[in-house]
Amino acid sequence: DIDGFGMPSPTFADFDGDGDLDLICGEFLDGFTYYENMGTRTKPAYAPGRRLGVRMDLQMITPVGIDWDGDGDTDLICGDEDGRVALIENTGKLDKGVPLFLAPVYFKQQAAEVKFGALASPFGVDWDGDGDDDLISGNTAGYVGVIENLGPGASGTPKWAAPRLLDVDGTPIRVMAGPNGSIQGPAEAKWGYTTLSVADWDGDKLPDLIVNGIWGKPVWYRNTGTRAAPKLAPAQPIEVEWPAGPAPRPAWNWWSPSGKELATQWRTTPFAIDWNKDGLTDLVMLDHEGYLALFPRERRDGGLVLLPGKRIFTDATGAPLKLSGGDAGKSGRRKFCLTDWDRDGKVDLLINAVNVSFYRNVSESVDKVVFKDMGLVDTRILAGHDTSPTVVDWDKDGVPDLVVGGEDGYFYTMPNPHAPGRAPQAGVRAAEYIYENGPVPECHASTIVDTPTGLVAAWFGGIKEGTDDVSIWVSRHMDGKWTAGAAVATGVEGDKRFPCWNPVLFQPAGQPLALYYKVGPSPSKWWGMRMTSIDGGKIWTKPERLPDGVLGPIKNKPVQLADGTLISPVSTEHAGWRVHFERSTDGGKTWRIVGPIPTDDGVQGGAIQPTILVQKDGSLRALCRAQRAGVILETTSRDAGQTWAPLRATTLPNPNSGIDAVTLKDGRHLLVYNHTPKGRSPLNLAISTDGGAWQPVYTLESEPGEYSYPAIVQAADGRVHIAYTWKRQRVKHVLLDPAQLPGPATPE
Repeated sequence: DIDGFGMPSPTFADFDGDGDLDLICGEFLDGFTYYENMGTRTKPAYAPGRRLGVRMDLQMITPVGIDWDGDGDTDLICGDEDGRVALIENTGKLDKGVPLFLAPVYFKQQAAEVKFGALASPFGVDWDGDGDDDLISGNTAGYVGVIENLGPGASGTPKWAAPRLLDVDGTPIRVMAGPNGSIQGPAEAKWGYTTLSVADWDGDKLPDLIVNGIWGKPVWYRNTGTRAAPKLAPAQPIEVEWPAGPAPRPAWNWWSPSGKELATQWRTTPFAIDWNKDGLTDLVMLDHEGYLALFPRERRDGGLVLLPGKRIFTDATGAPLKLSGGDAGKSGRRKFCLTDWDRDGKVDLLINAVNVSFYRNVSESVDKVVFKDMGLVDTRILAGHDTSPTVVDWDKDGVPDLVVGGEDGYFYTMPNPHAPGRAPQAGVRAAEYIYENGPVPECHASTIVDTPTGLVAAWFGGIKEGTDDVSIWVSRHMDGKWTAGAAVATGVEGDKRFPCWNPVLFQPAGQPLALYYKVGPSPSKWWGMRMTSIDGGKIWTKPERLPDGVLGPIKNKPVQLADGTLISPVSTEHAGWRVHFERSTDGGKTWRIVGPIPTDDGVQGGAIQPTILVQKDGSLRALCRAQRAGVILETTSRDAGQTWAPLRATTLPNPNSGIDAVTLKDGRHLLVYNHTPKGRSPLNLAISTDGGAWQPVYTLESEPGEYSYPAIVQAADGRVHIAYTWKRQRVKHVLLDPAQLPGPATPE
């Protein structure tokens, strides 16, 4: 059997000009194997493979045979692992029967976007001293390049020069595994996985280059040039003043550090920063066991020394922050940057994920820094392996914005949502508590609605959720302020009193305002109730119990379709978490139950509390709180809610907490949710043009505590109102102007 060197990429052609089809195979590494056809066109018989005398720049190569230049012999057009394509010209000559090819010549094009190989690892810095942030980047090929900022562009981001490789005395910097430099074996010889930071490492006020890669052996390149014209000296190892004995290394390491050399996790960022503000550049990176550690600098004997790493960084539980727990090939692979992302004066951690995870610095002392995982900064998937975050200040407003190097080699940008003049301020017209001091100690599950006479809000409150004193409270927005909350439903049934739950206000067209809520000892045993008001919530009818089997909306508002059909988002918990819908074509007099909606294979647990969006094509999409899936689930309907597709997972995180969404009049969708896999902080707003791809644009709350169970509506004047639980102590109201929100533009 023909057995090439991994990932055989075959192309058949008459390479030696004898009339039959020979075979050239690309391979996993960087070369080609030639199999001469010793038989005929109809009865091929191949000789043992022989290597061609030509190599590609990288790996995982894919040749195609074609007479590109029309000279009568078959050339190769070959793709490289990082997306580049090269011409390998056939000279028409043979060497002992093997065709001779010229060295690869890579095709060029005028690029639409900036790209630097694959697994680009950028660092934002003013490299050339001209006052703006350039990008210094590594990549999977092991190169390090500078991408020069040429000044403001029409799109609001800079114009860019083509990437230029950084070099030492004319030889491009290139970290490569070679035959023995990869944890995963010699097949990865041409990979380097450079990741880096830039800082004044030696104290001469010039930016130096600190680089790690596939070896897990950080080095630095001293800048011996000038501020405007950097010049790099040969690499020097990062050395640590280890105590007596051999330097530590990862337990699985196949190489031993020499002397004071630092041996750490492969493919992880060596972040140089003056952490303790003493004027000396320290190093923050993973140590040999995968913990994030501070390697501080100090002056000693007239020079600078780097001290052993201290695990001063912890998670929210106080445990040392371990960012890599795997062995060998599963180790490392962490790209990160340190910056005050949320603008509170403390340095936060942004770290690779499917896009980027935000670890907020919630507490800091000399010996301990507590980072809380606030979840992803976005919903888009930028990587299968990892991303690489950095920050820049291209608009020179003093606020760090995000640049992410993607696995595809492109660079992605995102404005800092915590910056003044943007979200959380952009588009926000008011933020207030509906009440400061309520008559009961605990409240939850607010709802809000716009009526012809103004805004109305409701919530449940009492001693504690589930106690029989919990009632439904209502407040109206009158003369620019909220009225004192009034208990309008108490859960009294005969001589017994039950707790009330989950009010939902809904204003159907041409009908009285409706208040749906639940009464009963628990969510698995409650029943549906309804009241109505013809004066915008000032006076309410006597509560009525809904027909058996009809619960009414469980947490979120119904939608009314163009033909008047009402669709109520419902769920039950008595036989597992199941999503239902209740559908009415007679204005809510009678209801037909649709469901329960099944879940796709692979989705763990059930779902409750759907919220319904209306798509531009008239179809419906419902997003749901998940029981154990860890992400929001969704289902769709193309027949006005009569049938629904099985529930499937989205990419939006969900910590088993309530959500709500609304379709705006301009066709966009807004979603309020906790953008975290656990806990009920932060609380976020995301925007979408299609209901499927979401972009977080605003952090409503990010402090420790519970911020949950949001409700969102658009009023007749176009403005958007959000209500939510604030630490179970108050109900908070936020007013937004959707025209001013960042994110996707209004769809055409």
